[in-house]
Amino acid sequence: DGKWQEYEGGYEDYRIQKQRTDAIVLKNKGIEESQSVTKVSTPLLGQSEPKSVIKSNPQKSKLSNKEKIELDTLPNQIEALEKEQLMLSQQLADPSLYKGDTRHVIELKTRLQAIDAQLCDATARWEVLFAKEQV
Repeated sequence: DGKWQEYEGGYEDYRIQKQRTDAIVLKNKGIEESQSVTKVSTPLLGQSEPKSVIKSNPQKSKLSNKEKIELDTLPNQIEALEKEQLMLSQQLADPSLYKGDTRHVIELKTRLQAIDAQLCDATARWEVLFAKEQV
């Protein structure tokens, strides 16, 4: 496609993020393909108007008030998640952490995975709302 996409994490993280992105793209394509194209028959010689006119007015999808608020708050949520992700990554990078209680390490890794998923979902949602706003 000529697109360059950078993924954080390992191969499994790439696969999860790729599946989510593909699902959103397919969902958006399904919406676009379901809208029918306007078809107008031209009048024949001697006729003033076409007998059959099939029109489809594709509805512009405007954001609801709730979606506008969500679109405004998502960048702050994404930023907060990224800060927490960075903080946890720095903690996990500290070798002295692994000398202590392993439960704490497991909790930090579990939280980091949860943040990755939330961050991916929030970013995907922001992209959908932003695209919807641009229509």
